[in-house]
Amino acid sequence: MITARCTTCGAHIVFVPTKAGKEMPCEVKAVMFNELQVGLRYAVKIPGKGCEIKSGASILDADEPYTNASFFEPHWGNCNAPDAHRKARR
Repeated sequence: MITARCTTCGAHIVFVPTKAGKEMPCEVKAVMFNELQVGLRYAVKIPGKGCEIKSGASILDADEPYTNASFFEPHWGNCNAPDAHRKARR
């Protein structure tokens, strides 16, 4: 994973690779399974499978085990100007 600073707010971020082969900016500190919150969305990084976005509810209610997964909160939830980094839609 690549670490950097957000060009908008200056926070330390980490880029987590997604299943689509892109990099998603997330908060540096990984969240423990018992700290997950139902209303939030998380990047779930599963070893060997990349990561995907899931809501806290879908993680906590999942039939599949997430014991080896790492949970990262996407940075756009905490950045003061997340729209500055979005590409324009065609």
